[in-house]
Amino acid sequence: MHSNYVVPAAAAATEWAMLAKEKGTTYLGRVRERAGRDAVAISVHTGPAQGDRVVLIADPDDGRLLGIEELNQDSDSIAVQKVSIFLRSSMG
Repeated sequence: MHSNYVVPAAAAATEWAMLAKEKGTTYLGRVRERAGRDAVAISVHTGPAQGDRVVLIADPDDGRLLGIEELNQDSDSIAVQKVSIFLRSSMG
């Protein structure tokens, strides 16, 4: 929704509060996102494999979604673990 619409602050706050209650959601703390902005990161387990996660990156002041990183870690690999990261970022 955030990538297609301007989400009012109250609606975004409700979304973050609901997400915080979901099983598999982990607050990762403060980060500097790829465009260099201060942010907070939240990890959400999204698939059957332990490594399937989405990391949501948000502005710590207003909750605006700054970016999304999708991670898929193939934990069945023996010699090398394969990690794929797909990036989407809001420029604002």
